[in-house]
Amino acid sequence: MSTTLNIRQQEAASSEQQGRVPLAAHCSSLTANSKAARGRAWLVLLGLTAMFVVAALWRPPDESQWVLCPFRALTHYPCPGCGMTRAFCALAHFEFWRAIKFNALSPLLFLAALLIWARAAATVFRLERLRILLARLPRPTPLAAKLTLALVMAWWAVRLAGGF
Repeated sequence: MSTTLNIRQQEAASSEQQGRVPLAAHCSSLTANSKAARGRAWLVLLGLTAMFVVAALWRPPDESQWVLCPFRALTHYPCPGCGMTRAFCALAHFEFWRAIKFNALSPLLFLAALLIWARAAATVFRLERLRILLARLPRPTPLAAKLTLALVMAWWAVRLAGGF
């Protein structure tokens, strides 16, 4: 027992001399980080759950009487995300083609939201197998982000030119 304690003290002393964080401090920071991660995951989980519940319960009309989009209210042109709320509601009711009509990019965003929700649930409820499975999915790269932005802008240009 005293030998183990001596070894840990020597490791801590050599770590401090080399400017590294001792193992015990590192473990406590991991615990603090995991608590923060679980807190963020709770917020994401609750927010997305609320969004999915509203989308499943609400069935908005095809032509809205109110304009909720500030860009559209000011310019009278649709923004790249216009129709996304109605599209999410359509997707929640398994009306794929209706969702495409509202916003062609909505299925991709809905799928991303489902994956984010699953990851948050796995973090909150400590479902390690699900977390490992979701961690194996490819992460967005800067190139993928640029291509996605280009796709959104191209869709917006087509939408504006075509009057959708």
